[in-house]
Amino acid sequence: MSKQQMKDKNERRFVETCLKRLEKNREESTDQSERSKEWYDFRNRTDEVLVPSKWITRLEETNAVNNHLQYLREKIEDDCPKETKKVNREELYCSSALHKIRQNKFYKRLHDHQMRWQPVMLIGELASSLPKPTTDPAEIEKQLYMSLMNKK
Repeated sequence: MSKQQMKDKNERRFVETCLKRLEKNREESTDQSERSKEWYDFRNRTDEVLVPSKWITRLEETNAVNNHLQYLREKIEDDCPKETKKVNREELYCSSALHKIRQNKFYKRLHDHQMRWQPVMLIGELASSLPKPTTDPAEIEKQLYMSLMNKK
């Protein structure tokens, strides 16, 4: 079956189902008071165009939702700035390079500080400042008194 034949068949089936629904609705509502509730007279009660009221309410609900979505889209567009600031890539590169240099310098100083003030290093410095065991005790005593006199 070709595409055109399939299309024609589908259209015929659609029209037939629509007609069946219309006939079913007409049979169900024989009373005029029910008919006015179920059908909506589209253009000043012409018999040519009668649309079920369910379709009209469904369309009105859909339109209300679409109108609200359009309102929200417009509000979002109004809230967002239209023009974005152009990024100067050279300035961005320079600032990031300066940041990296400063960060590396800071971490180097931090590492040096941690190495300088480790307890083992402090003990080593203290040990190097103490007199050697081969030094004469009289000389050590003389240096000790000299340092105490200079502090006063």
